Amino acid sequence: MTILGKFFFAITVIFVYLITYVLGRTNSVRALQKLIIISFGIVITIAIIFPDSFLVYMRLILGVENPTDGILYIFIVFSTALFMLIFRKFEEMENKITRIVQNISLIKQNEDDNN
Repeated sequence: MTILGKFFFAITVIFVYLITYVLGRTNSVRALQKLIIISFGIVITIAIIFPDSFLVYMRLILGVENPTDGILYIFIVFSTALFMLIFRKFEEMENKITRIVQNISLIKQNEDDNN
């Protein structure tokens, strides 16, 4: 991988992580999921329609000798972003379950106090 390819790959990874972190902290996780799925779908569609030119441009942009290495690098970025989104979803569900359990215990405590 050339220096330009490493730079482009690093910028892409940092951008995806920052977007995932910033939007993951707000309540727009679904919007981020849709954004990643749509962008991944566009890349796959372009790769299917123009396979030769896509591989050539990807090879030049990333600076790899073998186009399959470039596909692997892109897969790593997208899969890590999806992993971060899934982790964020689990964290949200855990917080919701904690609040539900707390509310149930408060309700039971109030019922016991009234009796």
